[in-house]
Amino acid sequence: MEYSANIEMQFTEAGPLPERMRAAAEAGFDAVEFWRWEDTDVPALAAAARELDVQIALFATDWSIAVADPAERARFTASVDGAIRAAGLLGARQIVVSLGPDLGLPRESLVDELSAALRVVAPRAHDAGVTLLLEPVNTRVDHPGSALSSTADAREILARVDHPALRLLFDVYHSAAQGEDVAQELRRSRDLIDYVQLADSPGRHEPGTGEIDWMQVATVVREIGYTGRIGLEFSPLADSATALAQARTVWEKAWAGSIR
Repeated sequence: MEYSANIEMQFTEAGPLPERMRAAAEAGFDAVEFWRWEDTDVPALAAAARELDVQIALFATDWSIAVADPAERARFTASVDGAIRAAGLLGARQIVVSLGPDLGLPRESLVDELSAALRVVAPRAHDAGVTLLLEPVNTRVDHPGSALSSTADAREILARVDHPALRLLFDVYHSAAQGEDVAQELRRSRDLIDYVQLADSPGRHEPGTGEIDWMQVATVVREIGYTGRIGLEFSPLADSATALAQARTVWEKAWAGSIR
C-alpha cells in the first residue's frame, strides 16, 4: 500500500514545507502532497525531494480563480501552465485542478463553462505527461460556494471533456461531508478514479476519530479495483507521526477485513 502525507496539514511545527517533508520522511513516508504551487518555493521543495528521495504525489492550482467565468479563462490557463512547469521541476505527475467559486450559476451553465475551460488545458497536460485531477469539495463545511461539490457533477464534466489527461480525485471526507453515499459514488466512479484521499467525518481528522465506516469504504475501494496511492489529507488530533500511524493502521485493518 502506497501512502502520501499532506505537509500542509501535518508536521506544521517543523517549519517551511521542505522541513515538513523531512519530518514526513523520518516518519516513514516516501511521498507527500501539498496545496498551491503559487505559494511554494518550488526549487527549494524540489531540492529537498531529491535529497530525501521523496516523491511529490500531487499539488494544486490556484483556487481563487473563478474558472466558470470566461473572463478568467486566460488566468486559469496560465495557472495550469505554471503548475505543469512546476510539476516538471518537482517530478510530480498529478495536479489537482481547483475550479474556484460557482458564481451563482445554474448547474447546467456551470458545467458548460467548467468543461470548456478544461478542454483547453487537458491537452497541455497530456503533452507534458501530467494528469489533471478534478476534486469535488464539500460546500456544507469547508468550501461554501465551490464550483465543484458533487461527484456526479465531476463525472458529468469528465464525460463532456472526454480526455485521458483529466481524471477524478475521490476524497472520502468531502464526499461524506457533502452528504453523499460514499460507497455508491465510489462504485459509480470506478473507471474514473486516479487518486483516493482519506480523512474522517465529521472533523476532518485521522480515520477512526469520526463516523465513517472504513470497513465499508475499503471493501468498495477493493471491489472497484483501485490500487493507487492513498492520500492522508487530514488535520491531526494527535501529533502528526502518531496520527498518520493511526490512519494507516485503521485503513490497513479495514483493507484486510474487506477480503472475503
